[in-house]
Amino acid sequence: MIEKFWDNKNGGFFLTDKTADEEVPRLKQTYDGAMPSGNSVALYNLLRLARLSGESTFEDYALRLLRAFSEEVKVQPLGHTFMLVGLEFALGPNYNVVLVGDPADKNTVNTLGAIRKEYLPNLTLSLLTPEQAKANVSGVVYGKIEGKTTAYVCRDQTCMPPTNSAEKMLELLKS
Repeated sequence: MIEKFWDNKNGGFFLTDKTADEEVPRLKQTYDGAMPSGNSVALYNLLRLARLSGESTFEDYALRLLRAFSEEVKVQPLGHTFMLVGLEFALGPNYNVVLVGDPADKNTVNTLGAIRKEYLPNLTLSLLTPEQAKANVSGVVYGKIEGKTTAYVCRDQTCMPPTNSAEKMLELLKS
């Protein structure tokens, strides 16, 4: 996406590939209509990728995208609602939940269901099986506690004690 659509001169993403026919205008849309604009979705996705991967390059592009369209957003904020969701995500606080459990386990399914019932736009969620948790290359040791699905909740760079309780996990996410 960055390689093919990024505007190196002014920032943001064009709607057409840089190799497109010269007769096709290279437009950039920021206005969110019934569907969010490509640039708004790209902003949100870049920020989520940065949180999931730890790769700061994605966040750098996201911040450049915000700067490229900041004047348009200031003038007409109601026309850029999803970009504002991305801005909120960029400013924080951000939550990261690593859930360790078997995807078919009833407790894991219930915990995922509890998260999905809430509107948590600043949340990045990862589900790891116990085997994936053991092989995790991030250097963080994750595992199930007492053999139950376990949630590891972090706010920005501060992590809370892990919990087996979906209610406690939601409490931590709302604090």
